[in-house]
Amino acid sequence: MGIDITHVLSEKYKGMEWSLNSEPTTEAEFNEGFTIHKANGVAEPTWVKLQEQLAEMQAEYDSKQYQRDRKSEYPTIEECVHAILDGELDDLQIKRQAVKEKYPKETS
Repeated sequence: MGIDITHVLSEKYKGMEWSLNSEPTTEAEFNEGFTIHKANGVAEPTWVKLQEQLAEMQAEYDSKQYQRDRKSEYPTIEECVHAILDGELDDLQIKRQAVKEKYPKETS
């Protein structure tokens, strides 16, 4: 999973009503398949600008891989509630810390 042109258009061109045929890989495919139905004051995207925004959004998505990895292994809400009610917060924190160590935040 990653970011594609549709994600960029949805995020960066809010308010614009548009349609896109297929997933373009070239400027010609984009120009042929992209239609603006209502601009609503939003500037029309260009292929070059979309590629820049795509690269930025993909980099941000990639930088948060550790969050996606951690999510599946963190204790569930139900486990957290039980730990609180049963007085097992230390055990809960140990489990959470183990996941954080397994999937560390990458710092630049």
